[in-house]
Amino acid sequence: MNKLIITLGNRDIQFDRNALTDGFQLKDTGPLKIIGNNLELEVRPINQKMLIPASSRQGGEYIERNYELFRPILKFPLIESLGDLIVDEQISLIIWVVTDQGDMQHRKNDTLYYAKILEKYFKESLAEPFRISYSTIAVTDQPQDMDYQYRHIGHNLDDLPGLDDGENYIVYLFAQGGIDQINYSLTLQLIQRYKERVKQLQKPEGAGLRMLRFPELFLRDLNKQKIIKHLEDYDFGKAAELMLDNAKAKRLAEYCDLRLSLNHTSINQDDINNIYRFKWSDDLVVQQRAKAQDLVYAYMIDIHQKKYNDALTKLYTIFENGFKLWVDKHAGIETSQYFQNDFNMQGNKNQQWIEFIKNKFSGDLLKELEDRKVSLNNPNAMCYYYICKYGLAGNLATGFPLTRADVDKIFRVLSDLRIFRNKINHNLGSVVWEDIFKVLKKNNITYERFKQQLNLLTETQADFGMYKTIRDELLMKYTDQHL
Repeated sequence: MNKLIITLGNRDIQFDRNALTDGFQLKDTGPLKIIGNNLELEVRPINQKMLIPASSRQGGEYIERNYELFRPILKFPLIESLGDLIVDEQISLIIWVVTDQGDMQHRKNDTLYYAKILEKYFKESLAEPFRISYSTIAVTDQPQDMDYQYRHIGHNLDDLPGLDDGENYIVYLFAQGGIDQINYSLTLQLIQRYKERVKQLQKPEGAGLRMLRFPELFLRDLNKQKIIKHLEDYDFGKAAELMLDNAKAKRLAEYCDLRLSLNHTSINQDDINNIYRFKWSDDLVVQQRAKAQDLVYAYMIDIHQKKYNDALTKLYTIFENGFKLWVDKHAGIETSQYFQNDFNMQGNKNQQWIEFIKNKFSGDLLKELEDRKVSLNNPNAMCYYYICKYGLAGNLATGFPLTRADVDKIFRVLSDLRIFRNKINHNLGSVVWEDIFKVLKKNNITYERFKQQLNLLTETQADFGMYKTIRDELLMKYTDQHL
């Protein structure tokens, strides 16, 4: 069942000076009063036609005690417009927001008794068997201090029975009477809690009740700013969760998230632009290189997001596979096929692996590896490193982009960061940028130079490659002022 929240101001109960009946008349000598039926109420004009109680508090209490007598001449120009909505939308709870101040200077304008009057009005005017519960939020202090009201009203909403029943109800808000600071605070608190379930009502003068789009527009702009922030951080997954208004953008962001999560088997690329598609190839060398490139981009985005623990975990895998990419590319085969579980001891000799090195490179390279006591039991990160250093960087192949000095440098950095990552994990610790910087400084290399060498090793592009292109494309959609 839906809820209706109404803020009450001192103009919500009125009298038409030209329509006083049932023995009532206007006394305009001395203080302006409505008199009749042994009743006397001081009033004041709000325009040439309408009158309101001079004191909302005292007048409201007096009217509430004598409601049956006053009823024929009471006017509720704003509240009357809510009758059909209450019935049509099955409102089960009406919450009044009133003032009830301790400050003697301002309490004469308090509206607490107006709520009691209007409850009586609804009970008599709404068709049976309609049943409504009523509750009240009373503002007791600092009604014009928006900072205070925002917190105060938030606490009241938290504690109010009927708003925490877990139903997927709509909260209608009629915040036209009362004090602006209270109305604004209430509006924002409700939107924060109930989001698109808040429906804001307005009754323009001389027109019927209408629904405002403010909650929708506010949430849309707020959501857009969140999307922009996530995209600026390359957090495609979180951005995709919020892209409720653009299925195409959401699809592209989800695609990026799957790739950067290395969840390649879950990818469907049918509706993805060809320039962004993952290179699904029967050639395992091409496919593994593409996966490794996504891993490198994911590592660089982790650094950008200051997720240093996650970044070093990815670098561990890059250490295991970075030099292997070039060995596989040079050989034209996926060399992990030479791995045999039976040769997992360092002293073992994997003859197939040895023959591969000899035939694809040279006997001299094999001797170099043996002289340096490189383990030849199985393909491994150390062996791939030496093959690149003494084979590919030693002019046994063309196209390798790193010198022997470069190979040494990037290997030492990756190795040191791998050791540091293991130490941190074993101690259940956390990594900060200064830790990574120390490793780079120890190896006399800047982070920019390290990134350049890593890009050369894995054939990735600077500035996050296609992920920057996609990010910028999506940002253009969400920074467009017309969205």
